[in-house]
Amino acid sequence: KNNSFGDLVNFQLFFNKGLLHNGIHALQVLNHFFGDIKEIKTLNKTILEDDICGDFRVICKKGSGTLSCSADINYSVFEINIWFKNAKVEIKNGGSSIKVYITKKSKLFNGYTNLEFKEKLPDSLKNYMLNSLDFLLKEDFKKCKKILKKQLKLHKIILKRIKYKTSN
Repeated sequence: KNNSFGDLVNFQLFFNKGLLHNGIHALQVLNHFFGDIKEIKTLNKTILEDDICGDFRVICKKGSGTLSCSADINYSVFEINIWFKNAKVEIKNGGSSIKVYITKKSKLFNGYTNLEFKEKLPDSLKNYMLNSLDFLLKEDFKKCKKILKKQLKLHKIILKRIKYKTSN
């Protein structure tokens, strides 16, 4: 919030179980962090029975990056890397591990900078349901309705990707 990380450079999300099933969560995260999703471009895709996997270029209000959804992994994976001008944030294990790295001048090479581990944020994922309920009870109806509309818009975007199997 204090912009110590600097401007967003890029993001990359990697997950499995399809764009409709886990991809919606990825898009919700992007929408929350980087503003409205302006466009999703299909780079390559694999059609599943009722879903789609592949690589997608996502353009948000405040930045862009890629979503990669694998159809070949049989264990749960949901990971996010966010690169800023002065930092990197890694979100692993579905959000239960969040690590922050910041830039430091290289001790080995003059004029270079490296990323160094700064901190691991507390795991609040185990309380997600309680946190969600707490948010809904504290916020006014208009704000909750606005959030719901954003979620429905994201679902429409994904359903369009699945329905038009030959479209970009």
